Amino acid sequence: MPPITRPPSSTAVNLVSRWVPHCSHWVVQLSDRILVQVDSITPAQFRRYLQQPIVSSLTTPTPPTSQWQSPIGNRRLWMTFWSTPFPHKTLTPWYRLLHNSTWPSALCQLCRSASEDGYHFFVSCHHKWPFWQAALDIFGLSQLFSDPRSLWAALTTLTDSTGGRLPTSSLVALGTILDSIWRFHWRCIHDGSPWSHRVVLAMFLSSVPT
Repeated sequence: MPPITRPPSSTAVNLVSRWVPHCSHWVVQLSDRILVQVDSITPAQFRRYLQQPIVSSLTTPTPPTSQWQSPIGNRRLWMTFWSTPFPHKTLTPWYRLLHNSTWPSALCQLCRSASEDGYHFFVSCHHKWPFWQAALDIFGLSQLFSDPRSLWAALTTLTDSTGGRLPTSSLVALGTILDSIWRFHWRCIHDGSPWSHRVVLAMFLSSVPT
């Protein structure tokens, strides 16, 4: 069998020019004042363009506050998120929390007493909040996050009550706790077993560096 050879570059260019339409007259509107030609748009600009309809269609999760807004377009928040040295396993649950993507249910499968939105899933379920209290106390953060609403505000903004960035150590601690909740929640769902404060706390302690 004769070897396969690449066609000359000029041939490839000619093929592309015949198959792909000329796009210089196509533009993308990034804002009221900014238009970018399709053939010169950067990946970052294209992502921003794709996020616009998503941001405008998202509703504010409830509870806890009417002031909480979708963080998808919050550049400062995402810079904090991606620059924090989280354990890799932390990224998935917190990323889903920030995108309000946790498969909400009309009824929490663990407590069977409330609807399950992101707030209930991660924080306010009466099985999970006692675990948060115990885990926060281990990190010395129980006074900073003394109730579910203050904790939720921190998880959805990555800031403290004054709007300042949370210390890296606090963010990593919250991520470690969040990961334990995420993993044990789905373990309970998949195994059909009840939530156990003792078991999830032991699982959490095994993941905390000594």
